[in-house]
Amino acid sequence: MNENNRQELIELYLQGELEGQVLHDFEQQLKADKTLQADVILSKDVQKALDGVEGEQLLTEQISSFNNKYVTQSQLLDDSTKVNNQTSNSKRNISIAALLIVAALAIFWIWQQQNTSNEIEPEQIFASYYEPYSSNQLARGDDDTDEAYLKAIEDYDNKNYNAAIVSLTQRIAAKPEEIPTQLLLGNSYLNVSPPETAKAITLFKKIAEGETIYTTSANWYLALAYLQNNELETAKAVFEDLSQNASGQFANLAKQVLSDWK
Repeated sequence: MNENNRQELIELYLQGELEGQVLHDFEQQLKADKTLQADVILSKDVQKALDGVEGEQLLTEQISSFNNKYVTQSQLLDDSTKVNNQTSNSKRNISIAALLIVAALAIFWIWQQQNTSNEIEPEQIFASYYEPYSSNQLARGDDDTDEAYLKAIEDYDNKNYNAAIVSLTQRIAAKPEEIPTQLLLGNSYLNVSPPETAKAITLFKKIAEGETIYTTSANWYLALAYLQNNELETAKAVFEDLSQNASGQFANLAKQVLSDWK
Protein backbone atom coordinates (compact mmCIF):
# COMPACT_ATOMS: atom_id res chain seq x y z
CA MET A 1 0.00 0.00 0.00
CA ASN A 2 1.64 3.26 -1.09
CA GLU A 3 1.35 6.46 0.96
CA ASN A 4 -1.34 8.05 -1.24
CA ASN A 5 -3.52 4.92 -1.25
CA ARG A 6 -2.96 4.52 2.48
CA GLN A 7 -4.27 8.00 3.32
CA GLU A 8 -7.17 7.62 0.90
CA LEU A 9 -8.20 4.33 2.52
CA ILE A 10 -7.97 5.91 5.98
CA GLU A 11 -10.29 8.73 4.94
CA LEU A 12 -12.78 6.35 3.31
CA TYR A 13 -12.66 4.13 6.41
CA LEU A 14 -13.41 7.05 8.74
CA GLN A 15 -16.26 8.16 6.48
CA GLY A 16 -17.75 4.66 6.57
CA GLU A 17 -17.39 4.19 2.84
CA LEU A 18 -15.21 1.04 2.75
CA GLU A 19 -17.17 -2.12 2.00
CA GLY A 20 -16.76 -5.85 1.43
CA GLN A 21 -13.31 -7.36 1.00
CA VAL A 22 -11.61 -3.95 0.99
CA LEU A 23 -13.06 -3.17 4.41
CA HIS A 24 -12.14 -6.64 5.72
CA ASP A 25 -8.55 -6.38 4.50
CA PHE A 26 -8.16 -2.87 5.93
CA GLU A 27 -9.47 -3.92 9.35
CA GLN A 28 -7.15 -6.92 9.43
CA GLN A 29 -4.18 -4.71 8.63
CA LEU A 30 -5.34 -2.19 11.20
CA LYS A 31 -5.25 -4.84 13.93
CA ALA A 32 -1.67 -5.74 13.14
CA ASP A 33 -0.13 -2.43 12.07
CA LYS A 34 0.54 0.02 14.91
CA THR A 35 1.68 2.70 12.47
CA LEU A 36 -1.63 2.44 10.61
CA GLN A 37 -3.50 2.61 13.93
CA ALA A 38 -1.70 5.83 14.81
CA ASP A 39 -2.44 7.31 11.38
CA VAL A 40 -6.15 6.52 11.73
CA ILE A 41 -6.25 8.15 15.17
CA LEU A 42 -4.43 11.19 13.81
CA SER A 43 -6.85 11.63 10.92
CA LYS A 44 -9.84 11.15 13.22
CA ASP A 45 -8.58 13.77 15.70
CA VAL A 46 -7.80 16.26 12.96
CA GLN A 47 -11.38 16.00 11.70
CA LYS A 48 -12.77 16.29 15.24
CA ALA A 49 -10.73 19.44 15.81
CA LEU A 50 -11.94 21.01 12.60
CA ASP A 51 -15.56 20.21 13.47
CA GLY A 52 -15.44 21.49 17.04
CA VAL A 53 -13.06 24.45 17.16
CA GLU A 54 -14.36 27.55 18.96
CA GLY A 55 -12.28 30.58 19.84
CA GLU A 56 -8.65 31.53 20.16
CA GLN A 57 -8.03 29.64 23.40
CA LEU A 58 -9.32 26.37 21.95
CA LEU A 59 -7.30 27.01 18.82
CA THR A 60 -4.13 27.16 20.90
CA GLU A 61 -5.13 24.10 22.92
CA GLN A 62 -5.88 22.03 19.81
CA ILE A 63 -2.57 22.84 18.15
CA SER A 64 -0.65 22.17 21.36
CA SER A 65 -2.55 18.90 21.83
CA PHE A 66 -1.69 17.77 18.32
CA ASN A 67 1.98 18.56 18.76
CA ASN A 68 2.28 16.87 22.16
CA LYS A 69 0.26 13.82 21.22
CA TYR A 70 1.59 13.00 17.81
CA VAL A 71 5.20 13.97 18.24
CA THR A 72 5.24 11.67 21.28
CA GLN A 73 3.58 8.88 19.33
CA SER A 74 6.02 9.35 16.50
CA GLN A 75 8.97 9.09 18.88
CA LEU A 76 7.59 5.90 20.42
CA LEU A 77 7.09 4.35 17.04
CA ASP A 78 10.58 5.34 16.00
CA ASP A 79 12.04 3.66 19.08
CA SER A 80 10.09 0.44 18.61
CA THR A 81 10.72 0.04 14.88
CA LYS A 82 14.00 1.90 14.49
CA VAL A 83 15.97 -1.00 13.08
CA ASN A 84 13.65 -2.16 10.32
CA ASN A 85 11.52 0.88 9.50
CA GLN A 86 13.67 4.01 9.59
CA THR A 87 12.74 5.04 6.07
CA SER A 88 9.03 4.37 6.62
CA ASN A 89 8.97 6.32 9.87
CA SER A 90 10.76 9.28 8.33
CA LYS A 91 8.10 9.47 5.66
CA ARG A 92 5.43 9.16 8.31
CA ASN A 93 6.94 11.96 10.40
CA ILE A 94 6.89 14.21 7.36
CA SER A 95 3.22 13.28 6.78
CA ILE A 96 2.37 14.05 10.41
CA ALA A 97 4.12 17.43 10.21
CA ALA A 98 2.22 18.26 7.05
CA LEU A 99 -1.07 17.24 8.62
CA LEU A 100 -0.36 19.36 11.69
CA ILE A 101 0.38 22.39 9.54
CA VAL A 102 -2.81 21.90 7.50
CA ALA A 103 -4.85 21.36 10.66
CA ALA A 104 -3.41 24.47 12.34
CA LEU A 105 -4.11 26.63 9.29
CA ALA A 106 -7.62 25.25 8.93
CA ILE A 107 -8.39 25.76 12.62
CA PHE A 108 -7.07 29.33 12.48
CA TRP A 109 -9.19 30.05 9.39
CA ILE A 110 -12.35 28.75 11.09
CA TRP A 111 -11.60 30.76 14.24
CA GLN A 112 -11.03 33.89 12.16
CA GLN A 113 -14.30 33.37 10.28
CA GLN A 114 -16.20 32.92 13.56
CA ASN A 115 -14.74 36.11 15.01
CA THR A 116 -15.47 38.03 11.82
CA SER A 117 -19.07 36.80 11.85
CA ASN A 118 -19.50 38.20 15.38
CA GLU A 119 -18.72 41.73 14.23
CA ILE A 120 -21.69 44.04 13.68
CA GLU A 121 -22.11 45.05 10.06
CA PRO A 122 -22.79 48.72 9.15
CA GLU A 123 -26.28 47.90 7.86
CA GLN A 124 -27.04 46.32 11.23
CA ILE A 125 -25.97 49.52 12.96
CA PHE A 126 -28.23 51.57 10.70
CA ALA A 127 -31.17 49.26 11.35
CA SER A 128 -30.54 49.27 15.12
CA TYR A 129 -30.11 53.00 15.60
CA TYR A 130 -32.12 54.72 12.91
CA GLU A 131 -35.38 56.36 13.97
CA PRO A 132 -37.07 58.91 11.68
CA TYR A 133 -37.00 62.52 12.82
CA SER A 134 -40.22 63.23 14.68
CA SER A 135 -42.69 65.65 13.13
CA ASN A 136 -43.74 66.57 16.67
CA GLN A 137 -40.67 68.79 16.83
CA LEU A 138 -42.03 71.13 14.19
CA ALA A 139 -43.02 74.51 15.61
CA ARG A 140 -46.38 75.00 13.99
CA GLY A 141 -48.28 78.14 14.85
CA ASP A 142 -52.02 78.25 15.33
CA ASP A 143 -52.28 80.32 12.19
CA ASP A 144 -50.47 77.72 10.07
CA THR A 145 -53.36 76.15 8.20
CA ASP A 146 -51.60 75.30 4.95
CA GLU A 147 -53.48 72.14 4.01
CA ALA A 148 -50.71 70.92 1.70
CA TYR A 149 -48.20 71.22 4.53
CA LEU A 150 -50.48 69.43 6.97
CA LYS A 151 -50.97 66.70 4.37
CA ALA A 152 -47.19 66.43 3.92
CA ILE A 153 -46.75 65.89 7.66
CA GLU A 154 -49.56 63.33 7.67
CA ASP A 155 -47.94 61.46 4.77
CA TYR A 156 -44.59 61.53 6.59
CA ASP A 157 -46.07 60.19 9.84
CA ASN A 158 -47.85 57.45 7.87
CA LYS A 159 -44.57 56.51 6.15
CA ASN A 160 -45.91 57.55 2.76
CA TYR A 161 -42.53 59.06 2.00
CA ASN A 162 -42.83 59.46 -1.77
CA ALA A 163 -45.88 61.70 -1.39
CA ALA A 164 -44.26 63.51 1.54
CA ILE A 165 -41.19 64.36 -0.56
CA VAL A 166 -43.32 66.20 -3.13
CA SER A 167 -45.19 68.30 -0.56
CA LEU A 168 -42.19 68.96 1.69
CA THR A 169 -40.11 70.10 -1.28
CA GLN A 170 -42.84 72.60 -2.16
CA ARG A 171 -43.00 73.83 1.44
CA ILE A 172 -39.22 74.37 1.62
CA ALA A 173 -39.30 76.29 -1.65
CA ALA A 174 -41.86 78.64 -0.06
CA LYS A 175 -40.23 78.75 3.41
CA PRO A 176 -36.53 77.86 3.13
CA GLU A 177 -35.87 78.98 6.72
CA GLU A 178 -37.82 76.03 8.18
CA ILE A 179 -34.99 73.70 9.16
CA PRO A 180 -37.23 71.06 10.83
CA THR A 181 -39.07 70.68 7.53
CA GLN A 182 -35.71 70.09 5.84
CA LEU A 183 -34.95 67.37 8.37
CA LEU A 184 -38.26 65.71 7.52
CA LEU A 185 -37.39 65.86 3.83
CA GLY A 186 -33.92 64.39 4.42
CA ASN A 187 -35.42 61.51 6.40
CA SER A 188 -37.96 60.93 3.65
CA TYR A 189 -35.10 60.54 1.18
CA LEU A 190 -33.58 57.86 3.41
CA ASN A 191 -36.81 55.88 3.54
CA VAL A 192 -37.99 55.69 -0.07
CA SER A 193 -37.19 52.62 -2.13
CA PRO A 194 -34.58 52.81 -3.44
CA PRO A 195 -33.21 55.38 -0.97
CA GLU A 196 -32.20 58.77 -2.36
CA THR A 197 -29.27 58.90 0.03
CA ALA A 198 -27.17 61.41 -1.93
CA LYS A 199 -29.96 63.98 -1.67
CA ALA A 200 -30.29 63.32 2.06
CA ILE A 201 -26.54 63.80 2.56
CA THR A 202 -26.58 67.11 0.70
CA LEU A 203 -29.48 68.35 2.79
CA PHE A 204 -28.10 67.21 6.16
CA LYS A 205 -24.64 68.64 5.38
CA LYS A 206 -26.15 72.04 4.64
CA ILE A 207 -28.04 72.05 7.95
CA ALA A 208 -25.03 70.74 9.90
CA GLU A 209 -22.82 73.53 8.62
CA GLY A 210 -25.10 76.14 10.18
CA GLU A 211 -24.96 77.22 13.81
CA THR A 212 -28.48 76.37 14.92
CA ILE A 213 -30.14 74.22 17.56
CA TYR A 214 -30.63 71.61 14.83
CA THR A 215 -26.91 71.12 14.05
CA THR A 216 -26.50 68.06 16.28
CA SER A 217 -29.63 66.40 14.88
CA ALA A 218 -28.44 67.08 11.35
CA ASN A 219 -25.02 65.56 12.09
CA TRP A 220 -26.62 62.45 13.56
CA TYR A 221 -28.72 61.87 10.46
CA LEU A 222 -25.76 62.79 8.25
CA ALA A 223 -23.69 60.03 9.86
CA LEU A 224 -26.51 57.54 9.34
CA ALA A 225 -26.89 58.66 5.73
CA TYR A 226 -23.18 58.08 5.12
CA LEU A 227 -23.61 54.66 6.70
CA GLN A 228 -26.52 53.86 4.39
CA ASN A 229 -24.41 55.05 1.44
CA ASN A 230 -21.56 52.73 2.48
CA GLU A 231 -19.22 55.67 3.12
CA LEU A 232 -18.02 53.96 6.28
CA GLU A 233 -14.96 55.99 7.22
CA THR A 234 -16.81 59.27 6.72
CA ALA A 235 -19.72 57.99 8.80
CA LYS A 236 -17.38 56.91 11.59
CA ALA A 237 -15.69 60.33 11.57
CA VAL A 238 -19.04 62.08 12.07
CA PHE A 239 -20.01 59.69 14.88
CA GLU A 240 -16.66 60.36 16.56
CA ASP A 241 -17.17 64.11 16.27
CA LEU A 242 -20.63 63.79 17.82
CA SER A 243 -19.33 61.63 20.66
CA GLN A 244 -16.57 64.11 21.51
CA ASN A 245 -18.07 67.51 20.81
CA ALA A 246 -21.84 67.20 21.16
CA SER A 247 -24.01 66.60 24.20
CA GLY A 248 -27.33 65.00 24.94
CA GLN A 249 -29.12 62.11 23.28
CA PHE A 250 -27.23 61.98 19.98
CA ALA A 251 -23.82 62.24 21.65
CA ASN A 252 -24.66 59.25 23.82
CA LEU A 253 -26.02 57.32 20.85
CA ALA A 254 -22.86 58.08 18.85
CA LYS A 255 -20.75 56.60 21.67
CA GLN A 256 -22.89 53.46 21.63
CA VAL A 257 -22.52 53.15 17.84
CA LEU A 258 -18.74 53.42 18.06
CA SER A 259 -18.72 50.83 20.85
CA ASP A 260 -20.72 48.39 18.70
CA TRP A 261 -18.85 49.15 15.50
CA LYS A 262 -15.42 47.56 15.87
